[in-house]
Amino acid sequence: MSGFGEFKIQKNNLELIISQKLQQGRNVERLHSENQRGLGEDQSQRHPKARELPEHWQSRPYVHQKGVDGLQYSTIYNLSTLKQENIQQSLYQKYSDSIKTYLQAEVLPDLQKLSQREDAGEDLLEKLHIKWSNHGIMVRWMQRFFQYLDRFYVEINSLTPLTDQGFKIFKGYVFQPLITQITNAVLQAINKERNEELINIDILKKTIDIYLFLSGEKLVQESLNCRKYLEDRIVEQARNFYKQQSQALLQSASLSEYLHHANRFYNEEKQRTERYLTWDDIRDKVIKEFRQEMLLVHLQSLLDRETGVKFLLKHDKVEELKLLYTLYQDSNEALQPIAQAFKDHIQLQGNQLIDSFSMSQEESRDHSKVKDFLGKSELIEKLIKMLEKYRNMVETCFGNLALFERARHSAFEQFLNKDRDTSLQSERTSMSEVLAIYTDTILRKGGMKNLAESTQEEYLKQIVQLFNHLVDKDLFIEVFRSYLAKRLLNEKSQSIELEKNMISFIKMQSGPQFTKKLEGMLNDLSMAHDQSKAYEQHLPTHSRCGQRHPLLTAYPRHPHRHQRILYLPVQPHSLPDPSLGGSLQKRGGPRRPLNRHRGGDCAHHEEQEAARPYYTGARGNWGTAHVHTQSGAHKAED
Repeated sequence: MSGFGEFKIQKNNLELIISQKLQQGRNVERLHSENQRGLGEDQSQRHPKARELPEHWQSRPYVHQKGVDGLQYSTIYNLSTLKQENIQQSLYQKYSDSIKTYLQAEVLPDLQKLSQREDAGEDLLEKLHIKWSNHGIMVRWMQRFFQYLDRFYVEINSLTPLTDQGFKIFKGYVFQPLITQITNAVLQAINKERNEELINIDILKKTIDIYLFLSGEKLVQESLNCRKYLEDRIVEQARNFYKQQSQALLQSASLSEYLHHANRFYNEEKQRTERYLTWDDIRDKVIKEFRQEMLLVHLQSLLDRETGVKFLLKHDKVEELKLLYTLYQDSNEALQPIAQAFKDHIQLQGNQLIDSFSMSQEESRDHSKVKDFLGKSELIEKLIKMLEKYRNMVETCFGNLALFERARHSAFEQFLNKDRDTSLQSERTSMSEVLAIYTDTILRKGGMKNLAESTQEEYLKQIVQLFNHLVDKDLFIEVFRSYLAKRLLNEKSQSIELEKNMISFIKMQSGPQFTKKLEGMLNDLSMAHDQSKAYEQHLPTHSRCGQRHPLLTAYPRHPHRHQRILYLPVQPHSLPDPSLGGSLQKRGGPRRPLNRHRGGDCAHHEEQEAARPYYTGARGNWGTAHVHTQSGAHKAED
């Protein structure tokens, strides 16, 4: 038989094969549809073939028919491997035309008829899902029947694979003509869910999956991007929905109620994007429209209303403040007015508290009156509670964000240093001085009887945190150093460990430049105890003086009182005092000092006048000494 005659026979066989395969595809679709309809019916009323579908599908008798199918596969193989290109091209075209004919005759009319109903909605989506599933089965089997064409002709000529070609045909001849009706049905289902109505989430998700599948790289078409089309419609719907909801809530709801409604909408949108709006672009765009229409557009009006953010701060509405931050945390511009309102509220509370503490400058000079007033007004205790309250609020309500921590710190700085650079300063007691006086009350024996020992260290930490907001830190240090000297020399300190802890807290907050002298005073005290022991051991054998315990300190570290001049006889100067002389050698000071009155009297030779000044004392205040010999006597300066 000639080649042309053989091709003619095979072409006739091909038309018969394709018609048989399409008929088999229709049978599969019909059985699958009947099976779907029978799922909700009683088992006895279901179609008999619907019950037999799983077993029938597993056996696939039409695939294993040796007579007909063997001839079909042989014919397709021969046509696919012939060297004549027009034959294979005709076969590829016939494959596409056959699927088009089938879709236009069997699938499109059913969907068009259903889409014309006003209440089609979910029924249209269900019908589309069935048609799409059947089409997928048919395309996969057709590809298997014509796999040799796919392996050779399609691959060599870089054509669209048969499977993709089958789905492209469905997109162009079924989905694209009905995309408006299908999209409206999808939007209708989403709107019902937003209004808390029940919908078939499974069918909705499967329909959206069709949009995504038909928008893949292999199936994308310049004329229509299904995913982009659906995305734009969903975003527009979300914008209109939240615009209406926000306008309705603004007329009747307080800020607290508005935030709870907005939070519910936000959580629902997040769940929606997790269940069926799963691609990244739509998730971000829908959330953005929600934030814009529900939150950002009305931010200032929400904050300024009578039940706004000032009301929440005034009544300590922690949950609502936390919710406010959660909803606006992704917008730095929106957080700025919230942080400003937070700062203004703290500053107002602090100014009211500071204004309640009013003492004249003359009264404030008497520190005992200041201590009594602090005890009655509990000013520092209230400031500490206020600091702890708003630090916790920054951490729990505002996510410990630096913006709110700076707002809190700035507010405390402003009211703690209020009127510092104005004429009113002369009429007020500096908060630096007040805080130092209060610290002395805690560290002094019997100063704070109602404060447990276990909480004293924590209380000192909070005082140092207040100290960190002061501008006049040097004034606080000077007053604190003066009281420290009195506590140490008069043995009035409650605990040396507490003193060391207080100094270490200041050092950690403000640096070592503030604590160098304070640490030196404690070192002097430690050295004095060692010197006292050596002095006591030396006295019984080498001295006739009374047992006085000297405390030797270096001048630059310690505060001093006004100097006074004393005249001493020459004889005491000649007394041997190797213990004191050795102590002064350690400090680089003069030799032969002598105590007479709690460290207030000191003496040394005129020729050593250029030596570094020093002070000797027996439990007295720190001071400085410049002593010289004058007409047989020693002139001492305290």
